[in-house]
Amino acid sequence: MKRRTTGSAAQQVSRPTGETRESPTKTPSMPSTSSSIVIERVQPEVDGGRWPAKREVGDRVEVSADIFKEGHDVLVSVLRYRTIEETAWHETAMQHVDNDRWAGYFDLSENIRYLYTIGAFTNTFESWRQEVTKKSEAGERIESELLEGRALVEQAAKRADEPGRAKLEEFLRRWRSSDAQEAQLSLALHVELSKLVERHQERTAWTLYDRELELVVDRVRARYGAW
Repeated sequence: MKRRTTGSAAQQVSRPTGETRESPTKTPSMPSTSSSIVIERVQPEVDGGRWPAKREVGDRVEVSADIFKEGHDVLVSVLRYRTIEETAWHETAMQHVDNDRWAGYFDLSENIRYLYTIGAFTNTFESWRQEVTKKSEAGERIESELLEGRALVEQAAKRADEPGRAKLEEFLRRWRSSDAQEAQLSLALHVELSKLVERHQERTAWTLYDRELELVVDRVRARYGAW
């Protein structure tokens, strides 16, 4: 029986709460048709998305959902949002809350309509890191696993922007120049390397929630009906 992936493992690699940015890498134009990632029970969502939720300028909107998949892979989930006048999506990392529940937020700075949705994907490198750590701690040979991990870093370097590529190439230079397995493993488990690869790796099994939800943002005084 396959184990259902919960948020506990993915929480270790999530970005700091509140970080907002545009998509760091080229997001797949279409969600994966073979992904087993499930996104459901999104809040706020009014009548299945038929009607917009309502907030006021200055509010911070928390968006939550159940996100999970079968197996042992580590997940990353992101909250995507934009105003109706924008074409590019902004992203902020969602954090694991408990069980299958994840949550993220964004701030409402304009009296305008917003769109929001949720994306999730498999963090291939972190899944690999957890596997190689377990094997190493169990005293197993990990030569082939280290080669696999280095290949993942090389792929991320090819996708990275210039500053990210330079940092990844430096890690790779040190990795290739070391013959000691312990030194290679230490590099592979370096926190900075994990963050760099996560930012630039391919979004494997990229999955989007099946709808874009709308949010109407009123001026604060609209609450009192005073115009």
